[in-house]
Amino acid sequence: MTGKTRMGLAMRGERPDRVPVMCQLALGHIYKHAGMDPIEFWYGNDGFAEAHILMAERYGFDGTLLPKGGCDPAVRQRILRVEQHGDGHLVHWRDGSRTVIPADDYPIHEDATPPASPVLHLKQERGKRYKSKQKPVRPADIVAFDPEMIPLLDGPSDLPDYHFAVLDYVLRRKGDTWSVHGETGTALGQFLRLFDSYGDALMGLLDDPGRTLALMERLNQNVKVLALAQCTRPIAALKFSSAFAGAGFLSPELYERFVLPFDKELIAAAHAARDIPCYMHTCGAIGDRLELMAETGIDGLECLDPPPLGTVDLADAVRRIGHRLFIKGNLDSVNELSGKRPDEIRDIIRRRLAIGMHNPRGYILS
Repeated sequence: MTGKTRMGLAMRGERPDRVPVMCQLALGHIYKHAGMDPIEFWYGNDGFAEAHILMAERYGFDGTLLPKGGCDPAVRQRILRVEQHGDGHLVHWRDGSRTVIPADDYPIHEDATPPASPVLHLKQERGKRYKSKQKPVRPADIVAFDPEMIPLLDGPSDLPDYHFAVLDYVLRRKGDTWSVHGETGTALGQFLRLFDSYGDALMGLLDDPGRTLALMERLNQNVKVLALAQCTRPIAALKFSSAFAGAGFLSPELYERFVLPFDKELIAAAHAARDIPCYMHTCGAIGDRLELMAETGIDGLECLDPPPLGTVDLADAVRRIGHRLFIKGNLDSVNELSGKRPDEIRDIIRRRLAIGMHNPRGYILS
């Protein structure tokens, strides 16, 4: 049974030959261990994609997820030179700015307006149409925002040609045998990035909920375009990343008002476009909102972090939402897996499998 078949069965509530295994590795970990040239990895497309394939093969995963869009090939023409910098590298750009690339972490830009970002957020993925407009300011107070300042994407044609370069590379190489997942964000995540700080953004929810909802409505239209564009590719599943929708940021009441309606609309649009599983990624404490998250219409949920990193007991989650959603995760990489002996990790994994494998809608070890 291929990884694609195994994951497909698990995500649709059927029983595969074994529990599938998958992990979205930290980009710093991939870069450190894949042995890639720093420019090929951080500012290339084929190199970034190949590194994900190498690491998934090394660990024997049943699939992989591509966490960023393609990088504009023209970016590399702006590089003046690259030199060793400690155990990492230093990139000198033609405009005089510099970027430090550590050996095991994201690049660190030493200029307030770097020539490119290695991780493309929505505002950088709007292509030529967006670039022709004045960049939005980043005020601290929501009253300074006009919802009309958010430029709308008309459709996939507004995305640059290189947007799917990474995803298409992996699909060509592994799409027949691996479960290759696409990813996009959510309106909440895009809303938070409009501000100088997440605290300022969260205060906006309370200070001017009407303006907040208007901003998120426009942002959600753009996220839908990104999601539907990925649905034109032969991906096996689509992940929606909503890292800030947990209890560390929002109460269940605020989640129900500012997250649920937009995520519900987004997931319905994706399901209408393609009959593929859609799942939601939220970090940290979500034990108080599992049922609310299921109301979005998702097919599955990750990370379901256990205590102390999160608040989800796997057995409790299976009882509460196991008849509605597949479950992906429930491992604490900080407190359970770091610094442990192999035999200790095996015991932790076996305990999770003993519970998760009986989830009616499927379980993925992640």
